[in-house]
Amino acid sequence: MLHIIRTLIEPIISKNLLILNLISRIRYYIGYPRYLFSLKFNKEYIGGYLLSDQEAGRNRQKIIKQVIRKIDKDFVRVLEIGVYCGQTTLNISKELKKNNKDFQITCLDIWDEFENTTATNSFTHNKLVEVLKNSSVYNLFIHNLKANSILNKCKIIKKKSNDYLRESNEKYDLIIVDGSHLYNEVMEDLGNSKRIVNDKGFIIGDDYEVKYSKLTNINIAELCKKRLDVFYDKHTKIRFHPGVTLAVYNSIGDLDEINGLFCVQKSNNRYTDFSVSL
Repeated sequence: MLHIIRTLIEPIISKNLLILNLISRIRYYIGYPRYLFSLKFNKEYIGGYLLSDQEAGRNRQKIIKQVIRKIDKDFVRVLEIGVYCGQTTLNISKELKKNNKDFQITCLDIWDEFENTTATNSFTHNKLVEVLKNSSVYNLFIHNLKANSILNKCKIIKKKSNDYLRESNEKYDLIIVDGSHLYNEVMEDLGNSKRIVNDKGFIIGDDYEVKYSKLTNINIAELCKKRLDVFYDKHTKIRFHPGVTLAVYNSIGDLDEINGLFCVQKSNNRYTDFSVSL
């Protein structure tokens, strides 16, 4: 139901900065009491405060859980590129435990201010910059791992993804790509992921709202040259990340989108669009 509501109202409010800022501000501060409660009583916190719940109405975590059930291994190695407060980390660990699998999750993020090349005065963007710079997000991430007793199951890497991965030869059964949205950086993340994912392993990418072939009226390459983080297409009425769409197309192919994700499985150095199986 939340997914349907979000799909209907997001195109409307995303074009009205005043309304968007008001809703974002209310959602942010209304979560503060539960945040304090969670810290005091050592409970995980994912909610409006610190923008820690980035899943609301998207149903993306459901897709990730479905993929985890397809991994036929007793010990699963996971790489998460872009971690934030650990919402996906927690959901992956819970699903692996539920399926009686041991695991290690490599959590890779800069946990610092990131480049946003789309001019904006939005409350959300300004808060993101603030809470990343003052370490509130990183501190909540560590708290969430401790609250779920999985700190010892997580390898935490505080670096730019390419700086770490280009020197790494570790292999993974599941890779979540949710880092930078800019074309060159996404190409690096996908290139590294293809190299280090195990055979029969999966790569899932976030912020993939539309496949390349659906955007026939747009020069996506030009949008990427302008280093636009996000763009609203009036023809398809889709708000999407040009760098992600083009990088996926050039690196892997014209993949189908499912709930803002793409999903491929590696087999003999070929990548099969797995979204049709979900």
